[in-house]
Parts: sequence; structure tokens; C-alpha cells
Amino acid sequence: MRVLVGTIIFLLVLTAIGFYSQAQLNAQARLLVRYADNMENFIETNKWKAASQELSKFEKHWADIQDHWDLIIEHHEMDSVDEAIAKLKKYLHTKNLDLALGELSIVKHFLQHIPKKEIFNLQNIL
Repeated sequence: MRVLVGTIIFLLVLTAIGFYSQAQLNAQARLLVRYADNMENFIETNKWKAASQELSKFEKHWADIQDHWDLIIEHHEMDSVDEAIAKLKKYLHTKNLDLALGELSIVKHFLQHIPKKEIFNLQNIL
């Protein structure tokens, strides 16, 4: 009987941690997408300095959450975001509208895709 109760408690705790992690992942991704949306608006209106400042805020927040995301998601996807950010930084510096918007859309895609891919459900566990 103790083993059954212990197993049930363990499963409940594991499930709660999964849902909490998913909620945090979603909230952090939404914040990063908001920064990306702001950058997109600045780029489209040729406000390159404001876009660079928004990218700096984005990078600071991204650096803060990377340690937490390392535990939850695959490193390959985080590396893809890092690569896209590096390209975006260069495109902003050279004021290349088309490439900056294209790379920004890749960043946004990854940020929206990662929480969906890592959702806590039976399919992802098995």
C-alpha cells in the first residue's frame, strides 16, 4: 500500500512540475516574442537605433532564461535561436531591411515553436 501511495504522490509531483515548467516556458516565450514584435515595428519604420536597443533587451532576457531552458528543451533549438540572433544583429548594424525582417521572423518562429514542441503531454513522455 505504501508503494502505491508513494508512486501516486511521485506522479502527481512530476505532473505538477511539468505543468509549471510549461507555463514558465510559455510566459517567457511570449515576452521574447513581444520584444521581437517591437523590433519588427522599429525595423519596418527604419528606426534602426530603437530596433538595436530592443535587440539588446531581447538578448539580455534571452541570456537570463537560457539556463532554465537548457533543462527543458533541446540545445539544437536554442543554438538555432542564438544563430538567428547573431545574424539579426549584423543585419541591424548594416541596416538591411529585408534580411533583418527575414531573420527576425525565424527568431519568432522558433520562440513560438519551442513551447508547442515541449508541451507536457503523454505523447511527449512516451
